[in-house]
Amino acid sequence: MTGDGNLTDRRLLSPQELAEYTGVPLATIYRWNSKGSGPRRLRVGVHVRYRLSDVEAWLEAQESGQGRPAPTLMADVSANSGDGHAA
Repeated sequence: MTGDGNLTDRRLLSPQELAEYTGVPLATIYRWNSKGSGPRRLRVGVHVRYRLSDVEAWLEAQESGQGRPAPTLMADVSANSGDGHAA
């Protein structure tokens, strides 16, 4: 990775951080997850995370009235997480 822009775009938010970032209750984030709405999410081991770039794209789509820009993909990236936890 080169430049700070790439690090910012690739930053992963927890559900709590997403709630704080968007100014909605944490329960809303969990509701979005259960309904398959909200920003695209991914799994890092057992944890749900959101790419900041996906959150920004989703927010822009909300502003323009287009809804969700892409379907939710639950990617499991735990195989090489290196945290010692099994997937």
